[in-house]
Amino acid sequence: MKSDAAGQSYEILSTPVGMILGFLFWLIVGVAFAWLTRRLRLYYTFPLAVTTIFVVLMAAVLFLGLFGIRIPVDGP
Repeated sequence: MKSDAAGQSYEILSTPVGMILGFLFWLIVGVAFAWLTRRLRLYYTFPLAVTTIFVVLMAAVLFLGLFGIRIPVDGP
């Protein structure tokens, strides 16, 4: 969502386009993670994966925030 000067929020992308872009984003992150950690043992990889997911999500939110784009992050 993007906010204008009056504080009104509006949608930038349609829902299907957003879902496709989100899927492609996480697919690229997953492939890069798998390639970078291909030689690590599983007991190192799992905690690193959890940390990587959190760091990449926060980096994406902060990066898009520079352009005034807010992403509602839902979680458990």
